[in-house]
Amino acid sequence: MEDISWDVCNSEHSLRSDEVSFLFRRNVHANSLQFTMEEDFDFEEPHPDVPIPFLPLPADFDSSSFQDWKLLSQKIESWLVSAVPVHSQQWTWGHDTFWLAFVAAHPSFPGGPWPMWNSNIPLEGEFIEGWINDGGGLQGPAVSGKMSIRQCIWAEFSRHVALFHPSFATV
Repeated sequence: MEDISWDVCNSEHSLRSDEVSFLFRRNVHANSLQFTMEEDFDFEEPHPDVPIPFLPLPADFDSSSFQDWKLLSQKIESWLVSAVPVHSQQWTWGHDTFWLAFVAAHPSFPGGPWPMWNSNIPLEGEFIEGWINDGGGLQGPAVSGKMSIRQCIWAEFSRHVALFHPSFATV
């Protein structure tokens, strides 16, 4: 194997040390040439989990209460945009958690009145995209039967929160 280095800097263009540099290798196998490219990135170390200040929930949290969900969604929003690295698993978990709480507080979303959320939290993820695509409501016999929308969201919220907070127990 023969290494070929290539200087990508010239008088017109240059790469900063924090940008991508490339190393091309030429591998000769059975009279054929194969070129591979390795990217030399300065990857960040995995993000340590940020403490989750809104868990466990207060003992008097009422999953049928608009006010409790509203306060919880505000706490999650604040924590998410101020403490959690965007490119972490905890961010993905947190923004899904935010949408569960936000919709529980505002079940008519995207219709009806609702407050603007921090624009750093994308309107994406399995739950919220399903909610939007289903016209702003859960479908099926659970909602039309004995369970309210907030009860259905509470069940999903409980399953979801247990991913990062295993001691989370539903009552």
